[in-house]
Order: sequence, then C-alpha cells, then structure tokens
Amino acid sequence: MVRILTWVAGSAFVVTALVLPDWQYPELGYRQASIPLAAGGLGLLLLGAAWTGRWRRSAALFLLLLLGEAASLQLVDAPRYAVYQHYVPWSEMDSRALWLAVVLVQAVVSVTLLVSARRSRCAGPSGVVCLTSLFVFGAIAFSAAVPTVGLSRYLGETLLSLGVMAAALANVVLIAVYAPSESLLDVDRWLSERIPLAPHHSGSGRLQHLFVYGLPLIVTLATASIAWFVLGGTPHVGDGVSYLFQARYLAQGHIFLPSPPDAAAFEMSHVVNDGARWFSKYFPGWPGVLALGVVIGAPWMINPLLAGLTLLLLHRCLLRLYEPWLANLVILLVAVSPWFLFMSSGFMGHPVSLVWTLLALLATERERRARTGEWAAVVGVSVGLLFLTRPLEGVLLAPVIGLWAWRGGEPGWGARSFVSCGIAGSITGALMLPFNRALTGRATMTPFRLWSEINYGPGADVMGFGPNVGIPDWDSIDPIPGHGFIDVLLNMNKNMTSTNVELFGWGGGSLVLACTAVLLWRWRGPDLLFLGIGAAVIIGHVFYWFPGGPDYGARYWYQILIPLVLMTVRGAQLLARLLGEDGSGRIVRRVATGLVAASACALLTFLPWRAWGKYYRYRDIGADGREAVASLDRPSIVFVESERLSDYESVFNLNPVDLQGGETVVAWDRGLRSRAAVIEAFPDRPIRHLRRSESNPRLVLDTP
Repeated sequence: MVRILTWVAGSAFVVTALVLPDWQYPELGYRQASIPLAAGGLGLLLLGAAWTGRWRRSAALFLLLLLGEAASLQLVDAPRYAVYQHYVPWSEMDSRALWLAVVLVQAVVSVTLLVSARRSRCAGPSGVVCLTSLFVFGAIAFSAAVPTVGLSRYLGETLLSLGVMAAALANVVLIAVYAPSESLLDVDRWLSERIPLAPHHSGSGRLQHLFVYGLPLIVTLATASIAWFVLGGTPHVGDGVSYLFQARYLAQGHIFLPSPPDAAAFEMSHVVNDGARWFSKYFPGWPGVLALGVVIGAPWMINPLLAGLTLLLLHRCLLRLYEPWLANLVILLVAVSPWFLFMSSGFMGHPVSLVWTLLALLATERERRARTGEWAAVVGVSVGLLFLTRPLEGVLLAPVIGLWAWRGGEPGWGARSFVSCGIAGSITGALMLPFNRALTGRATMTPFRLWSEINYGPGADVMGFGPNVGIPDWDSIDPIPGHGFIDVLLNMNKNMTSTNVELFGWGGGSLVLACTAVLLWRWRGPDLLFLGIGAAVIIGHVFYWFPGGPDYGARYWYQILIPLVLMTVRGAQLLARLLGEDGSGRIVRRVATGLVAASACALLTFLPWRAWGKYYRYRDIGADGREAVASLDRPSIVFVESERLSDYESVFNLNPVDLQGGETVVAWDRGLRSRAAVIEAFPDRPIRHLRRSESNPRLVLDTP
C-alpha cells in the first residue's frame, strides 16, 4: 500500500511539474516550483520501487538529497545574463522561505543521522584528516561565493553557501554509509566483469567497447539536444556571434569582407570595420573548424561532435598512461560534467582547444614508442593549432608537453623527435603571421590587439600588470581599474567559485575531492603531467586582467577540466584509504556510491535548472528572430528596432556573407541617416521591422 501511495504521489509531482508554464512556455521565465516538483516526483518513484527491498533507506536518503539540492537552487539568483550567480540576500529570503525550510530539514536530518551512525560502518580515519579538512574547508570557503557590494552581503552569502554544501555533503555520506553491503558487492562484481571502474577491478570487461564508443555517442546526442532545444542552434555570446561570422566568410574562401554600406547599421561586438575591410578580431583556429559546420549547414553541431571526439581521444590517451579502470572512470565523470556538456553545446572555441591538447598528448605517447618523428610532427601540428586557436594556451601548454616528452616516461624523446615536433609546430604556428599581415598590415599585430587598440587604446587588453590594464566598459566583471594583486585574488575567486559549481553540479561542492588530492596525493608519473597542465593554465592566467566571464563556466580555465576530474578520482582513492580501505574494495564501493548519488542528483536537478533556468533564451536570444526572418516570402530589408545589441546579435548572422546576392538583409535600426544609407544600398526591396512583442519577449515582424 505504501509503495502504491508513493508511486501515485511521485507521478502526481512529475505531471504537475510538466504542466507548469516553465516547460511549455519557458520564454516566460523560470518558476521556482518546477525543478523541486520534478525531482521530488522522481525521488518518490524511486523510493516506491525500492520500498520492499534492501535499498529502501538509501532511496529515502536520495529523495532527501534531491529535494535538498532542488530547493537550494531556488535560493540562487542566476539570471539569463552574463553575470555571476549569487544567493538571494537574507532580506529577500522570506519569499523563498519554503525552499530554505527544505534545506534546513535536509541539514538537520542528515547531521543527526550522521552523528548517530554506528562507527562500525566505516573505519576510523587517521589524524591527517583534520589537517586535510582545514585545507579543503579553506579552499571551499574561498570558492563559496563571489564578492558583491558590501562585506556583510558577501559574508552572509558565504555562510549560506557553506551551510548548503555541508548539508548536501552529509546527505551524500549517509547514502554511502547506509547502502546495503550485499547489493554493493553484487554491483561491484557485475561491473568488474564488464566495465572496470575501480582499482580492484581487473580485465578489460565484456562491455568495454560498447562503453568506450557508446558513451561519446550519448554525449554527442545530449550536447546536440542542448545546442538545439535549449540554445536554439544560435550563438548567445558576442564571442560566438563573431566566431560564426568569421566561419561563414572563411567557408566561402574570404579572409575578410568589404565594409558594409553603413557601419552603425551592421555594428557587431568583436568585429573590426576599418572603412574598407570587415572582419572578426579572433584567431583563425576555431573559426576554421567551425567553417566545416557552415559548409554542411549545421554549425551548431560542431561542438557536440567535438564533445564525442574529446571522450574518444581522452580514453585513448589515458589507456597509454593508466590502468583501464581509471580511463573508464575519468571519461564517465567528464561525460556527466555540466561544465563539459554546456561548453560543448555552444559556439565558443574552448572545446576544440581541448581536442588539440588531447591530440598532442596522445601523439606524444605514440612517439615515445615509435621514435620515428612522425608522431612528433603530429604533436607539433596539434600545439600549433592550439596556438592558432587560443595563443595563450598554446604558449602555456607547449613547455609542459615538451617537458613530459623529454623526462615524463621511458623512453624519452630523442633529438629527431624534438626536431620534427619543432619544425611542424613552427610551420603551423607561423601561419598566424600572414593571417595577421593580411588583416592588420603587420605580421606581429593580431586582429585581436587591433580591435582593442581601436576601441580602448594601446595597452588596455594586454598581459601584465598596471593601473591602465583592462577594458573599463566591462566593469561588471572586472570592477577594479587596472590589474594588480587584488584583481588576481578576485579573478581566482570568480573562477574557483564557478568551477566549484559547474564542474559536477554537486550540491556538496565539486572541488572537495580534488582539493583533498592536491594536498595529500603522492604526485608521480602521468599525474605530474596533468598537475602541470592545471598549474600552467591557472598561473598563466594570473597575468591576464580578465577572468573569462561567467558564460558556460570558468571558460579561461577550461583546459583544467581533465586535470580536475583526475584529481577528483585521486581524491576518492585517498578518501577510501583514509577510511581504512584494505584492498578488498569494501570502502571503495561506498565512496563510489557517494559519487554516483551526487552525480545522479546533479543530472536530475542542476542540469535541468541550468538549462531551462539560465541558458534557455540566454541574454534574451532565442530562435524566434531566425524563424521570423525565414518566414519572409521575398528578399527584404529587415530593420531590428531595439536598443539592445543582443537583439541584433540574435539575427546578425542571417545576413548573406558579403551582403550581396539578392537575399534578405538584416540591419540594426540606428536612426534616420543610417536607415537611409541601408535603403540606398539595397533599393527596390520591401522594408520590414523586427521588434519585441508587447505580450512576450519574442522578436516578431511587423504586419506588412
């Protein structure tokens, strides 16, 4: 009877959540009840299924975890704009009292049960745990919140964040503690024979190939679904708009375009218009890859395809460095990372830069065994492509990869390998010089630097420190003028906070295990390679004034995704050892149960909350502008009537590449003189106006 009532209640919760306007009309805005109702309903259904079995207590605790995390997310203000998220102020908490009460119940129940749990369920930890806990607590506290206006607001937000994470972490520990030993052993044996995921598993497993190739396929489909159904197949960030613009004219064989008939009507961020030529400020690596998507008519599919390729390359690389179980576990954790999934669904260039890095690492190991110079040339080309995509990352990671090739394993590279790598890398990277010269007139002047000097003067957007470094228009993300020690701390805080939230979406904090590993793990062998990559990226970006912004996570730190996942695995191993693991897998199974519970909860709560609550119509950009322009039955001039650049960004790339060919032209309405110039350039075309609807945020065409 209890099982039936639980199933009925769970079904009612899920159905109620699905009929709310959030899912049917998400453009109207995210409402607080949807995710908690859906998560609670799914948890009740799971509890009903486990009610008469050994998993009943763990299922009940998992329901508590789902409700707690779903409720805590409703305490967060994460608008659909490029701002860092914050917990709502305590003065406004009365409007969200229900969700705060749910989190308090989770905290009280979890802590009470944890204190009363029998010590025999896990071995006593060593005294090292106390020192480790202090370090981890300090790191998590530093990444608990981004400073806001006023010290009291920041301290209050930090305390709330730490309390929420502590409640969730205690809840996860309870799920691991109360999981039935017999069932865990059965699952462990099944996995050991099929897909090794733990140190005590042996063999390759009967389902290994299905796992290795099936997981990238699933991730590709998942990110493609996010790219189309959540992001609308269109770029939402100015960088992505400019990347797509560049990819479109590169796909037609142009390195730049003639200037448009009116600069104001076709103004776009991150685009240079010098009166004769019109081009993106960005480096050619990522737009060159994105151009392949333009050719096939689906540029939004390129990053999802790269997501699948990333997992394949990562697994191949890790198999040459580690045991199969670790390679399997790392790609599984990467596959469920919201940071990875959302970054791989947009139009940013970071995913392809990670592909170049993994290709370089894999080729490094192949060259170590072949020693012919051919794979070393692949390493050089890969690092050169990384330089052409994100030059700073190429400069930072090339020495790490080179040092690993020399002393990172046996045998080390010989002179022939390094010469081959150097020649291939130099030739590939040197392609930047003619590219620069064609656009700026100087081989050493990048379009990126030219754009910043035109708009903000020399010395603004540069590496280094100083009172005049930085772009003053971006003070919402970089509030203190110049770049100095305080800016370094603030940037570190922003990126750590974002990573702690986005890496896994765990309510207890995504960096807990990684921070434990940083302090206690004995770093040797291949671990040093990934530790070096992480250190190089973090230290290198200390010298850059801009933290990268909040779009899709700490994107300037995206290269440390793999090192962080590896550190998380090492942290889980350390935790098992501290709790008394004796090689039988007894404690490992419980630690793994905690990982599964935390990640499953994130996939059911954090991922949909991020998708529909923030990234659907991110920056008020959707597919409505594209659909409206596509509905025209004849070539026209469409003026976008809006003061917001984002409205024009949403339709900018609907223009014909060179504004020729008799197709519809979409211009930004910048006043009478600007309109006249556009109409004169494209005569004999009907004029239409695209503006925001008065009843909803969608862009609509006027009635002809």
